[in-house]
Amino acid sequence: MHPSGTWGVSWFSGPECEKITLSGGALKTEPMVFQEVDILSHLLIDDSHIYVCGSAVDGSGHKVFVYDSNGALQMTLADSDGGGLGSITFITQTANGYLALDGNMREVVLWTKDGAYLGEADDGDLFGTDYPWFCGGAKLADGSILAIMTEDRADESAMELVAFKLSGF
Repeated sequence: MHPSGTWGVSWFSGPECEKITLSGGALKTEPMVFQEVDILSHLLIDDSHIYVCGSAVDGSGHKVFVYDSNGALQMTLADSDGGGLGSITFITQTANGYLALDGNMREVVLWTKDGAYLGEADDGDLFGTDYPWFCGGAKLADGSILAIMTEDRADESAMELVAFKLSGF
């Protein structure tokens, strides 16, 4: 859902989705097809963008396709070589560009405002964790990012939910 609560995108695993608009108690649906994507793994919406995370149709790997609210492609976010990422579980626009959490690679990935790849920070280096699963995130009102992950305790007695607040991006 868009933060306004007035529209959202219904999706499963394919590129054929539906934009759902709520108005005056009525529900309207219209097709929304993300042609650059083969298999969707995650879809997020913020004030300005629809982020479709998934496998590229051209076989170049898992990427983040950034669309406007009408479904027009604005840019594609990829790794340093323009290839695929692991599995993006959260992405947001920051004051200086884009920040994503890559669940498979256990990395925080950064891009500039125009989508140029900046780099990534490993979970262990950044958080002191040991192979967590980045399960989500949230952009807070102050612009900081809440990175949410699960990780087994060192003694393997339980899996914990761990959250870190990131700022300065």
